[in-house]
Amino acid sequence: MKKSPSSGLTPEDKNRFLTQGYLHVPGAIPQSLVTELSEKIDTYASDRSDKAQNRVDIFGMDRAFLELTDLDTILPKIQGLLGDNIWINHSHINRNPTTSTKRKFGYSWHRDGGAVIEDLPSPVPLVFIKVGFYLSDLSEPNRGQTFILPGSHHSSAPPPPSPKRPAEAIPLNTRPGDAILFDFRTIHSLQSPNHSDMIRRAVFIQYGYRWIQPFSDCTFAEGSNPLSPVRRQLLGLTTTKSNLAGTAADRSGVFYPTPEDIPLHEFPPTPKRENVILRAARRAARTIRRRPF
Repeated sequence: MKKSPSSGLTPEDKNRFLTQGYLHVPGAIPQSLVTELSEKIDTYASDRSDKAQNRVDIFGMDRAFLELTDLDTILPKIQGLLGDNIWINHSHINRNPTTSTKRKFGYSWHRDGGAVIEDLPSPVPLVFIKVGFYLSDLSEPNRGQTFILPGSHHSSAPPPPSPKRPAEAIPLNTRPGDAILFDFRTIHSLQSPNHSDMIRRAVFIQYGYRWIQPFSDCTFAEGSNPLSPVRRQLLGLTTTKSNLAGTAADRSGVFYPTPEDIPLHEFPPTPKRENVILRAARRAARTIRRRPF
């Protein structure tokens, strides 16, 4: 799809992402949100028995995570790289306490994408971008940083063995509130040892084209508190039917999007247009509440 005229992606950002396979965005979220989401992660993930304390479907879990979906520090950059016909097809949180020294550790090197990597001929095109929001201070070594192999998205070589850490692997040293945009084809670690006394907390959401199926469940229900049109698109709530040239009816708006399908094309809206959108959303919510069941 056509990219928005103002993407928020500088030429330097784009070159770094396309060359290295990732982009570091310092201070992507405010510290107040860092604190709130850290508490949410402790609430929802601290009882997980898996070593990564991982949980998916974060928007169905708690609406607080919606604040990450359309940040003006991140979303315009995603638009600049993928365009407007996108949605969020995967989300999860991680909570990583101190790593036990008694168990054998593995980095679990991988590319994201699963069957996309396996089924498509090489070179696989860029169809997903995962964003990691890091809520803990990972600016010092041995705090569970994600390690990455810069430029590995240009290669079809398999990921290295899990226990080894290649010399070219670098840690993503981040501060609370920083974000990393990952090209899904770039090889990175699932984890690294956390030998500190702090807990590593992170949130991940993946943007991809609307015509690609979800990676995990999204049980979010809009209810009586309406979302903005852009958030409705990003959560997959805007699919319509198109009628091509008035002669080919019932074509999915996922493949032939209408303006209703991709309000992101107008993102960010002007203040006047935003007020109109919010008033319309509130009217729709009042209608839903009055409707008998």
